Amino acid sequence: MTTEEKRESWPHRLVVVEGLIGVGKTSLARKLAESVGAGTVFEQPMENPFLERFYKDRRAAAFPAQLYFLFQRARQLSELRQHDLFAQVRVADYMLDKDRLFARIVLDDEEFKLYDQVYTRLAMDAPVPDLVVFLQAPVDVLLRASTSAAFPTRSTSTPPTSSGSETHIRAISTSTRRRRC
Repeated sequence: MTTEEKRESWPHRLVVVEGLIGVGKTSLARKLAESVGAGTVFEQPMENPFLERFYKDRRAAAFPAQLYFLFQRARQLSELRQHDLFAQVRVADYMLDKDRLFARIVLDDEEFKLYDQVYTRLAMDAPVPDLVVFLQAPVDVLLRASTSAAFPTRSTSTPPTSSGSETHIRAISTSTRRRRC
């Protein structure tokens, strides 16, 4: 079967691979996209100018880092709508809904109220995936993976697994597990 035939027979238009940092979302999304000749929509975390500050001082940089990610992802998803989502199969390595869940964990109550107002307006227009693949791994595996060579761009900044991040990753893992059930 040719790539074109695979793409035309693929029953999904938007597939999302989700999970925590270091679980292999981008790798699987890339392989899925290649196997069916789909386009990709990937997170661009290293474009976030607040990310390094967030790794150093979560409390001080959480709000601007989260807003940056929200606007970045909303823009990417809006572009999908503009390019007729139904014309091409797409595979993404994130889902906008998880952005809100992550924000609930890292922001204080007042920041989250403001974030949620912005999220509500931006999420109204986001395309809904017709298949979500959620990857899981034990927290110790995620901690090792997020500081490994798999993330060479993070080597210049404090890794996301420093200063209490095991607790942070466990909180996100628990929240996503609860959300799916």
